[in-house]
Amino acid sequence: ATAETYPGETAGNNDQVIINSGKNITLDVDATTNSITSISVVSGGNFITSTHNLAINGSLTGAGSMTSVSSLISISGDFAIHAFATSGTSTVTFNGSSTQTISTVTPTFYNVVLSPSSAIALTGSISVNGNWTNNGGTVSGANDITFGGVAKTIGGTSGTAFPGNILIGGGATYTLMNGNTYS
Repeated sequence: ATAETYPGETAGNNDQVIINSGKNITLDVDATTNSITSISVVSGGNFITSTHNLAINGSLTGAGSMTSVSSLISISGDFAIHAFATSGTSTVTFNGSSTQTISTVTPTFYNVVLSPSSAIALTGSISVNGNWTNNGGTVSGANDITFGGVAKTIGGTSGTAFPGNILIGGGATYTLMNGNTYS
């Protein structure tokens, strides 16, 4: 695969980024001042945020993959990329004004944040290896959420009514806070 960099935003742009097959594109600056409208990763492509922050004012889609090391990522649309993994301490914040579908094939998140009034719909299982913070959002879709990691919390300013199975991985310890429930 060819390695290239995406230089992020310039003043006034709302880029739509398409990553083609055989390309490994690394974000080399923070892209949060003017958010990227959408990112589509074609099968065989890989988008890497490394340590840079990213705001997606739309959806992340495609049959390719995205890797994040220690980034702050906010997304207001659907999270529908084929493969997503955090190999470090990245935080993904869901901040959409309408329901955001997570239809990635078993994504592995580190930290997950639900912003006030956000709603996520799970079409499959997800894994969270860090903290789960709900600041006013909701979760639908009776799918498994597997929590891994040591000394993590499931909390925030609002409780989460988890509609599917909550699985705590071997050796993982979590503290439930603020009315988080399993239903």
